[in-house]
Amino acid sequence: MTAVALREVDLAPIEERLAALPGVTLAPQPRLLTVNRDLSSPVWSGLDEMWHENQTATAGWAVQSVAMDGTVRSIAGVDPTEAPDLYTTIDPDLQARAEATLASFDRPAVIVGIDADNGAVRTVAQNAAADLEGPVALTGLYPPGSTFKVVTTSAALQAGLAEPDTVLPCPGVATIGDRTIPNDESFDLGEVPLHAAFANSCNTTMAGLAVDMPPTALTDAALQFGLGVDYITPGLVTVTGSVPPMESGAARVEGAIGQGQVTASPFGWRSSPRRSRVGRHRCRRSSRGSPRRPIRRSHQPLQTHSPHCER
Repeated sequence: MTAVALREVDLAPIEERLAALPGVTLAPQPRLLTVNRDLSSPVWSGLDEMWHENQTATAGWAVQSVAMDGTVRSIAGVDPTEAPDLYTTIDPDLQARAEATLASFDRPAVIVGIDADNGAVRTVAQNAAADLEGPVALTGLYPPGSTFKVVTTSAALQAGLAEPDTVLPCPGVATIGDRTIPNDESFDLGEVPLHAAFANSCNTTMAGLAVDMPPTALTDAALQFGLGVDYITPGLVTVTGSVPPMESGAARVEGAIGQGQVTASPFGWRSSPRRSRVGRHRCRRSSRGSPRRPIRRSHQPLQTHSPHCER
């Protein structure tokens, strides 16, 4: 039975005393550890699983017979091989800074950092309150609120309901069907171009556009921004979000302002603003095919292989 696991640096000062204790055996075991023991991320568990899979695959095996006199004869086996080094796109410095930023918050808080140029995942950090709820940075689903208006605006443009300069009403409060939608503090812009309504986060304008959209308009536009896309990345389990088809106008009114049936994860929504800038979908990567940063076996967490995406 393993009583305790210690890093080499922690074992060294007490190794001789432990070894001298009756019934105590010191058995070196490979473990995947971060050099900085203070780093904590939902990513680590997936990296650890991948590392152990590599260790198992390269461990080798042997079948031997032992005679009564202790003579050992090899019958069959495969020699162990060196497990390949693994590489990660996680930046340890950014990870440490993200965790330090979140530490002072009492409520659950997360930071997900993704490289806008190549889709590499640079940091996934949570504070202690968020850790109690699980890996919410990657899989937690929440109403995105007004940030979803970038999707609503895209859907309206694609559906031909408006152009950027189309003048639309932005009243302080609007009753659309059986839903009453207010703007923040009921601000009233009157008649303004769509681009101005978008820039001012006008709930009533977006709701008025959504009620006339086809049931799948928000769903299709959200997929273009990566919400609802299933990324397959070795060692990394993620959920981007959910924007189901909305048959009723009331559901679309709520969805237009990021409420109702619309949800997104911090990981999924962190990817979406980047897509609105570059205008195309890009795979998420937590590792590189040609890695920059080698991670030493048994010391730092990492991942292997370039992931692929499935829609």
